[in-house]
Amino acid sequence: MTTRRVIAPMVALMLVAAVGLTSCSQDDQASCPPLALAFLGVLTGPDASSGTTVRNSAAMAVAEHNDASPECEVGFISYDSQGDADLAVVLANQIVSDDQIIGVVGPVFSGESAAAMPIFEEAGLPVLTPSATNPTLSQQGWSTFHRLVGTDAAQGPAAVVWLLSAADVKRVGVVDDGTLFGKALADFATDELNRRGITIAPRQQVEPSRRDYGDVVEAVASVGVDAVFFGGLGEAGAQLHRQLRDAGVDGLFVGGDGLYNTSFRDSVAAGPDGGVSAR
Repeated sequence: MTTRRVIAPMVALMLVAAVGLTSCSQDDQASCPPLALAFLGVLTGPDASSGTTVRNSAAMAVAEHNDASPECEVGFISYDSQGDADLAVVLANQIVSDDQIIGVVGPVFSGESAAAMPIFEEAGLPVLTPSATNPTLSQQGWSTFHRLVGTDAAQGPAAVVWLLSAADVKRVGVVDDGTLFGKALADFATDELNRRGITIAPRQQVEPSRRDYGDVVEAVASVGVDAVFFGGLGEAGAQLHRQLRDAGVDGLFVGGDGLYNTSFRDSVAAGPDGGVSAR
């Protein structure tokens, strides 16, 4: 545990994701034991781009470190959580059982972070997430938890400020995808809309595993909204956006950073512009 805490700054400096586990030459083994970073996050499934972007970006930092310090390279092992909190727990246990792993980049989503962090905390393994934004994650007293981004407590209200500056909206539909991230983000946006006196259509929630959001779309369309705020991830957001447009709901569609991925951008690019903000 002590060694892991001492090298925590390394995790902050080298955002992860090279391939394989490398080691030093025999002459350097005493001063440079085999070390590796782990990536934990979604790499397959509809929201895979949310994780692969993080992993690939971090891979560049690890590669640069290894090029600059070939006498003591750091390896990396990828763990695909598939965005599932239960699987993240299983993988977290595997990660802490490997003595060569000195830190974790991820998890990518807030729900899997909440599930896996008690395991990392107990092991004293430093964790750095560049994307899990739920505010409660930093309120648990975890000494090994770090993140590089602001929280939904800032992101939700900021999105509302942008929305009100971009259009003359009177009624806004608020929809979330039921995830820890999506629901919290939508809650903060709702609070800010209420504070500013904007009428909110009855709150709706979609199930990401479903392909047909007809009931939610009908509920939103029936009240004549000027805009829709979505709290959630890219694939569910893409489906909702597409089905709202098909139903004639053509106001602004606004969300948080969960929409800023390939699945959502490709879906929007394939259809009418519709005035979309993915940030």
